[in-house]
Amino acid sequence: MSDDGGPRDHPAELATAKKADLVAVVRELGYTRARALGLVDAVFDEVRQALVDGEPVKIVGFGTFEVHEREARTGRHPRTGGPLALEARRGVGFRASRKLRDELTSALGRSEEGGAR
Repeated sequence: MSDDGGPRDHPAELATAKKADLVAVVRELGYTRARALGLVDAVFDEVRQALVDGEPVKIVGFGTFEVHEREARTGRHPRTGGPLALEARRGVGFRASRKLRDELTSALGRSEEGGAR
């Protein structure tokens, strides 16, 4: 968050939000680096464990992470074009909340007008 409590301004060249960026935000709340890192790690550990257990993780106002089961199938080898056996696996999907989708849509409209993102 910015000093006024509003959303943080991110430069356009910031392509990826890194764990260190999240730790920096928590540090702005007055925590030491070690404590902030521990808090961020604790959140990720909880999300990770819930997903491993097959449970969805819903973060109100942000979205839902869900585990998707993928059955074994025959795919196509990208170089040769021949068949390729793909094993069954689990993947994680994300569905943005309505609030986040609305914010993204609003930001898209502002960026098309030449305004801030």
